[in-house]
Amino acid sequence: TLNHLEIGTKFYYTTNYKAPFKRVITLDINFPQEENWKEILVGDEDNIIESVSLVMGKMVVKSLNQAAN
Repeated sequence: TLNHLEIGTKFYYTTNYKAPFKRVITLDINFPQEENWKEILVGDEDNIIESVSLVMGKMVVKSLNQAAN
């Protein structure tokens, strides 16, 4: 699953790649190799990231808190 936000040459992705509870990474499209990715936020079993939006220049994260089935 990938969602992305774009600001200039910086892309912000929400992904479950190497992150079972999702994470937010940023990368510069001029240097897209994985070793250049920067991790911004990592979900965990108590805070599962659902989505990320950009609102008035601020990143808004929607997450499930202490979810149980």
